Amino acid sequence: MAFGSRAGDYDKEHLVPRTYDLPELPWEQIAGRLEPITIAILRFDARLEASGLVAGWQSRCDMTEAVRALLLDGHLVDVGDLVLHDAGMDVRHPTHELTRAAAALRSRRTALARKAPWPLSIDGLAALRGIGPVAESSVKPKGRKPDPDDDEAYPLYANDADPWKAHFAEIDALLERTNKVLAGETPIPKSRSHLV
Repeated sequence: MAFGSRAGDYDKEHLVPRTYDLPELPWEQIAGRLEPITIAILRFDARLEASGLVAGWQSRCDMTEAVRALLLDGHLVDVGDLVLHDAGMDVRHPTHELTRAAAALRSRRTALARKAPWPLSIDGLAALRGIGPVAESSVKPKGRKPDPDDDEAYPLYANDADPWKAHFAEIDALLERTNKVLAGETPIPKSRSHLV
């Protein structure tokens, strides 16, 4: 027990943390049951990829996850209403919960459309929460070679000997933005949604 009373955590004679006997778990049986499930999921992913139904399956998963996000918050939204609202074919006036589910669906699609570090970056989390704008991704047209003198084609400190320099520059930029917010130079925008 890690968070007990201070007197009960240690052996009084030697001040050594007490050890507790945990029951032996049958890891062979647990791993034996998990292995076929893992293989079945991998086969399902391969079949789905080969069938060409990946986009539809992903869209269906996005819809159900948006509904489940609101369900955790205590609100019930019908998946059919969300599908119709997403297609712009509402049968009835959208409720507040349906609008929040649509915002969660948009955030999920935006996070999946962007490359891996963006959704967990500061700007990405702000955009997914509805605080900041979703910056356009700078996609270079294929076929052209980048200009060696172009700073955007080659990121800062890419070939530098010190790999930490880019990380420290990012931290310095974050501290500068934070100081501006704390000084009152940039107002903190209100969040439109607390769902990420």
